[in-house]
Amino acid sequence: MKRFPSIFLITLSLLISISCSNKKTYSELLDEQDATIQAYIQRNSFNVIKITTDTLPANALKGEKDYYLMPSGLYFHIVTEGDKSVKVASRTKVALRYRPYTLTSPADTLANNWNTIASTDPFTVTYGETSTFSVVGIHQAIGLMRYSGSEAKVIVPASLNTGTYSDQVIPVAYDLKIKIVK
Repeated sequence: MKRFPSIFLITLSLLISISCSNKKTYSELLDEQDATIQAYIQRNSFNVIKITTDTLPANALKGEKDYYLMPSGLYFHIVTEGDKSVKVASRTKVALRYRPYTLTSPADTLANNWNTIASTDPFTVTYGETSTFSVVGIHQAIGLMRYSGSEAKVIVPASLNTGTYSDQVIPVAYDLKIKIVK
């Protein structure tokens, strides 16, 4: 019976030492994510315009380096406005072409659905329904793109991304283009 306390204490000590490994805290991972995003912005000389609403201002700047920081943490840049006569609305079926990449230098492309060479068919999502495509940041970007034929670039923080990137607190940049499916 005297061995039980000794074995118990040794086992407990081992469990405590294993659990106190060099893993980073969630707070530390968030700080790293912010540093990664800021380094990417600085490296590319982006002009970040912070706004307090979920919509772009009517006189939104569309310069090559202008990115809007949305209240959610999404960074949004419009490349091409698209056809203003065909507007995205809730529950609209949208053909989505996308190219996600890391914010590292050089960037690593994580997937490619940008053109018919990379993928014969675009990914079809229903705007506003995350059950068809779970990246909340992409849904928000589609709403900001507004029109069929629109192209944008976004920086999606982990909190607005899929499980793979959100679990590891990795921000991802995406090139996006949309077309409304009739």
